Amino acid sequence: MEAKESAATSTKDEATKRHHKLLARIHGHVHGNPWIRVEAFLWKEVGGMYPYLDIPSGLCFVLGSFAFTLAPLLRMVLSADADYGLDWLLMAGVILFTAAKALVELRAGYAHLFKGPSARVSGCYHAAVVGLLIGGLLFGAYLLLVVQPTAGPLLLARFSLSSSVFFFLGSAAFVADAYPQAHSDGFRHDLSNSHLLGSLLFLLGSAFFIAGSSLSFPNVPSRETPENGLSLLGGAMFLLGSCFFLFLGFLEMREFKRGPDMNLPSVRRRCKQLGIDPDPANNPHFEEADKNSVH
Repeated sequence: MEAKESAATSTKDEATKRHHKLLARIHGHVHGNPWIRVEAFLWKEVGGMYPYLDIPSGLCFVLGSFAFTLAPLLRMVLSADADYGLDWLLMAGVILFTAAKALVELRAGYAHLFKGPSARVSGCYHAAVVGLLIGGLLFGAYLLLVVQPTAGPLLLARFSLSSSVFFFLGSAAFVADAYPQAHSDGFRHDLSNSHLLGSLLFLLGSAFFIAGSSLSFPNVPSRETPENGLSLLGGAMFLLGSCFFLFLGFLEMREFKRGPDMNLPSVRRRCKQLGIDPDPANNPHFEEADKNSVH
């Protein structure tokens, strides 16, 4: 009996040694690979910038939306000769808007890969960013076709409408992601309220863009002024929504530094999921690191 137990223990020890050797080889390979070391360094730097990524993305949103608003306004008050320059103004807006969505997705991707489960964003959030990104790329393609006219009016109208539809779908996904959080906090939390208001304004602006794009089809009678007016309203809604997203970025940075509000129902639920007592009076070991873990 003792011989059997000794043999079993010996086998287990050998398996453990093999496992440790394998881990050591993997560890040596990873730390001996210069590219992996560089990649790890880059991710560490991204981690250091994690709470600040929303601010540059918010600024890009505001500047891009400002171009979306200014171009149709100038079209309504200037002559048609200014259209070429306005197309480049819109192109600058698209570039900034797309850069904003790339920064937002970078932040979400980092949270999904390197933060705790409570900090990971929902599928609706990813769907929203991807939808807005596709919309921005389609609108950029539309503007390139306008600047270098190589396509007929029907193709241009299809690109314009398609981009507006993706803007609408992405904004709707943002609303679906933001509303449950704001509702669970009783609409008392500035952070979740800013996310919801920004998403709703994007949704409304996208609806105006769809209405304006539908007037650009060749079989629709010429209605340039209403089309520009609808584009102006859409840009104005995007500009207001972008201001809320920029405000959201500053709120998230402040919350990251101070820690979340432990009185919010959503935060208390996340603490419960992590096995943390959110009341410091009941948990003398509750540290700032625990607060940051519920982000």
